[in-house]
Amino acid sequence: FVGGGIGGGRAKLHSGYSFGEFFSDAGEQTLSSWIGGVQAFGGVEVDLAYGFHLTPAVRLLYFTTRPILPHDFAMVNLEMGLGYRF
Repeated sequence: FVGGGIGGGRAKLHSGYSFGEFFSDAGEQTLSSWIGGVQAFGGVEVDLAYGFHLTPAVRLLYFTTRPILPHDFAMVNLEMGLGYRF
Protein backbone atom coordinates (compact mmCIF):
# COMPACT_ATOMS: atom_id res chain seq x y z
CA PHE A 1 0.00 0.00 0.00
CA VAL A 2 1.04 3.60 -0.60
CA GLY A 3 -0.54 6.88 0.37
CA GLY A 4 0.02 10.51 1.07
CA GLY A 5 -1.59 13.66 2.29
CA ILE A 6 -1.32 17.37 2.77
CA GLY A 7 -2.84 19.42 5.53
CA GLY A 8 -2.88 22.61 7.47
CA GLY A 9 -4.01 23.80 10.83
CA ARG A 10 -3.95 26.53 13.37
CA ALA A 11 -1.16 26.34 15.96
CA LYS A 12 -0.64 28.29 19.16
CA LEU A 13 2.61 28.70 21.08
CA HIS A 14 2.46 29.94 24.66
CA SER A 15 5.67 30.60 26.58
CA GLY A 16 6.45 32.13 29.93
CA TYR A 17 9.68 33.20 31.58
CA SER A 18 11.00 34.28 34.93
CA PHE A 19 14.52 35.35 35.83
CA GLY A 20 14.58 33.73 39.25
CA GLU A 21 15.00 35.13 42.74
CA PHE A 22 17.67 37.76 41.93
CA PHE A 23 15.61 39.60 39.30
CA SER A 24 11.97 40.51 39.50
CA ASP A 25 11.28 40.44 35.74
CA ALA A 26 8.84 37.86 34.38
CA GLY A 27 6.53 37.68 31.42
CA GLU A 28 4.72 35.58 28.88
CA GLN A 29 4.02 35.56 25.18
CA THR A 30 1.40 33.84 23.02
CA LEU A 31 1.74 33.46 19.25
CA SER A 32 -0.66 31.78 16.86
CA SER A 33 -0.56 31.16 13.13
CA TRP A 34 -1.51 28.77 10.34
CA ILE A 35 1.01 25.98 9.66
CA GLY A 36 1.15 23.24 7.02
CA GLY A 37 2.57 19.78 6.43
CA VAL A 38 2.76 16.84 4.06
CA GLN A 39 3.18 13.09 4.49
CA ALA A 40 3.87 10.05 2.34
CA PHE A 41 3.72 6.43 3.48
CA GLY A 42 4.02 2.92 2.15
CA GLY A 43 4.27 -0.65 3.34
CA VAL A 44 3.28 -4.26 2.83
CA GLU A 45 0.95 -6.66 4.56
CA VAL A 46 2.48 -10.12 5.09
CA ASP A 47 0.16 -13.04 5.88
CA LEU A 48 1.54 -15.21 8.69
CA ALA A 49 -0.83 -18.00 9.74
CA TYR A 50 -4.31 -18.53 11.22
CA GLY A 51 -5.53 -15.08 10.12
CA PHE A 52 -2.58 -13.12 11.55
CA HIS A 53 -0.72 -10.60 9.42
CA LEU A 54 2.37 -8.45 9.93
CA THR A 55 2.48 -4.92 8.46
CA PRO A 56 5.85 -3.16 8.20
CA ALA A 57 5.61 0.42 6.89
CA VAL A 58 7.56 3.64 6.53
CA ARG A 59 6.08 7.14 6.93
CA LEU A 60 7.79 10.38 5.83
CA LEU A 61 6.55 13.59 7.48
CA TYR A 62 7.46 17.19 6.76
CA PHE A 63 5.92 20.21 8.47
CA THR A 64 6.81 23.79 9.16
CA THR A 65 6.20 25.93 12.23
CA ARG A 66 6.68 29.18 10.34
CA PRO A 67 5.82 31.95 11.00
CA ILE A 68 5.55 31.09 14.72
CA LEU A 69 9.10 29.72 14.89
CA PRO A 70 11.62 29.61 12.04
CA HIS A 71 11.89 25.81 12.00
CA ASP A 72 11.01 23.07 9.54
CA PHE A 73 10.79 19.45 10.66
CA ALA A 74 11.31 16.29 8.62
CA MET A 75 10.88 12.83 10.15
CA VAL A 76 11.03 9.24 8.99
CA ASN A 77 8.98 6.79 11.07
CA LEU A 78 9.37 3.04 10.77
CA GLU A 79 6.19 1.32 11.87
CA MET A 80 5.23 -2.30 12.53
CA GLY A 81 1.73 -3.62 12.98
CA LEU A 82 0.32 -7.03 13.91
CA GLY A 83 -3.27 -7.76 12.98
CA TYR A 84 -5.83 -10.54 12.94
CA ARG A 85 -8.60 -11.16 10.38
CA PHE A 86 -11.72 -12.96 11.49
